[in-house]
Amino acid sequence: GGPQQRGPGQQGGKPNQQQQVMEHCFATKVRRLVDHRLRNPHRKGNIGSTLLRSIAHWTSYPPLTTPVLNQHINVVVKADPEECIVATQSEPLANPAVDARVLLVTGLQPAEKTSTAKTPILKRISIVGKKLPDVGISLYGGPCASKDHNDMVKFLKAKVKEETGLDLGNVVTWYKFFELEYADGIPTVIYMPAIWELTEEPEMKGLVKEVTTERTELVEQELSREGMTDEEYQEAKAALKPEEKIITEVNRVVQSTPVIVTLAELLSAEVKKGTEKDCLETYNAVDAIDEFFKRDMACKINKKLSEKENEAKEAAEAKEREEREREERKRKREEEEKEEREKKQAKLEELKAKWELEDQGKTDDEKRDALIERKKIMAELQGTDEDQEKEEKDNRRYRTILDVDQACTEAFEYFDRPNNNPTLKPSGFLTRSRLENLLMCIDDDMCMADIEGRLSTTGKGFSVSYKLICNTERKELVPDDVPEATPIEAHEMDDANADELPMAEEVHPEGGEDEMEE
Repeated sequence: GGPQQRGPGQQGGKPNQQQQVMEHCFATKVRRLVDHRLRNPHRKGNIGSTLLRSIAHWTSYPPLTTPVLNQHINVVVKADPEECIVATQSEPLANPAVDARVLLVTGLQPAEKTSTAKTPILKRISIVGKKLPDVGISLYGGPCASKDHNDMVKFLKAKVKEETGLDLGNVVTWYKFFELEYADGIPTVIYMPAIWELTEEPEMKGLVKEVTTERTELVEQELSREGMTDEEYQEAKAALKPEEKIITEVNRVVQSTPVIVTLAELLSAEVKKGTEKDCLETYNAVDAIDEFFKRDMACKINKKLSEKENEAKEAAEAKEREEREREERKRKREEEEKEEREKKQAKLEELKAKWELEDQGKTDDEKRDALIERKKIMAELQGTDEDQEKEEKDNRRYRTILDVDQACTEAFEYFDRPNNNPTLKPSGFLTRSRLENLLMCIDDDMCMADIEGRLSTTGKGFSVSYKLICNTERKELVPDDVPEATPIEAHEMDDANADELPMAEEVHPEGGEDEMEE
């Protein structure tokens, strides 16, 4: 069938690193060490030396029911030490029951509000944490005395306000998101509050500690010259010793600073051995939110592919129905034409018999004169039927409209990470095997026949251009009062839309030139 066509991500016929990364069943709630290694290979096993298991509480929420990526809230950070909150002294909790933490997700920033409209989706999702000097990024929270849901939420509201000044009292929805269990200590429970429920733009400040220092300075004593000669004054001044004075200074030392980091940066961050536990928990929480988003995006992809599959079936049924109707019209027309021919032939035979009787007793000249008129009548009977059905030419003007499904594009783009690097620009392609894998992870009731049906509209190539799936062309009638575009205008319109659709060369079927032509 000709040479094989290689798509993006194929080097020597093998998929690159990005294409080898596969997902695991999203519904698994309890994850042990082997699950962490398999699901997060980019962490290279650095997940904490005493971690036993994790519990993905987010799996309890049905897909596409948490509007995290349908909202966005802008968080203002003030890191100037003069504007920071002064930490208060508090006694450490004697017997904590749990370490409660809060995962602050700002939602999905709309593409039109970014510096460039083509900013990848992973760079438009941000998380707010606290940056600890010489340590890294941690989540707000700490040891809590109770494992009760309401007590932990109350504690986290107070802790965030104490450390940042942000009041989360108006946030009603708190998702119990993720939990980490350890062999040598209390568990860590991570909550995700719906901060988009805040009515005002949230403002977060840094936390400083006031440190008081004392130092001693030698200060010369003042000496009055009254009643002294110059010589006596100089002698007295020389004998006078400097006085020690204690000076007290209050300095502000930064303890933590709010920091907004994109999901792409956190997913691509290198986690080394020896990383602090608080920072490891941050990266574990980031991997959890990433998988949570993957599940929702995979469900959106499944929905789009299902729509495409149904549209293809309906189009095939409509084509088959139209073909049957056309064949039926053709059959009826042939029967009518045959019946009409038989009637004409019978009429002709009847006329011939009549003319034969009329010719009896006529002279040759009379016969010749009658023959001219008879030939006209025969031509009319034997001629083509001008009343046959003819296709009317459509002289109306149409234009092609490109409908871009942005939400669908973002769903595919979420998995498009060239070389498994979330910070790189998406390629516009996903492998067919990756799409099969995603469908397997979200629906346990799908067999391979169902999956192949879902992917039946994506072609047979190794790579799938998801823009061809998300973008739909339709014809629209051009009003008569709209002037026809000149060739130059049409060329400019093509250039304007050039970046919206992949080039023809980007379609990579598995077959050779024959399949490409087909």
